[in-house]
Amino acid sequence: MDKNYEIVEICCEKKKSEKCKGYTITILNDSSHYLQKYFNHTHASQTNSSNIAKNIADIKQQTLTTRNQPIQIIQITL
Repeated sequence: MDKNYEIVEICCEKKKSEKCKGYTITILNDSSHYLQKYFNHTHASQTNSSNIAKNIADIKQQTLTTRNQPIQIIQITL
């Protein structure tokens, strides 16, 4: 990893409303995220958002039609 990287911390959007402790810490280097640490959510997942459902469908489709690595598919979709 080169010296030009950024640490990215992402907390759950329900951190305050439901006191969720879910978060992820990644290192962004050369447009790729490398997972460093995570903590699971303390609530059930909700996939009723149309954006989330569309992204999941797109990811599933790309896994069938491309030879990209999983992280590449996720980064392209999001």
